[in-house]
Amino acid sequence: MITEEEVAQLRKENQELLQVALLRIEELEHQKTPPPAFVKANVKKPQVEETRG
Repeated sequence: MITEEEVAQLRKENQELLQVALLRIEELEHQKTPPPAFVKANVKKPQVEETRG
């Protein structure tokens, strides 16, 4: 069984890890990176009318 002391230690550790993760997320959000070369632009395809006879 987990003691109160262990729970407190785990919560403290989780808070520290959360702060590190949030800082990293903020850093990544501020970076301006170009899109990867393999991504195609969104181009609308012309509509082709089908005629059935």
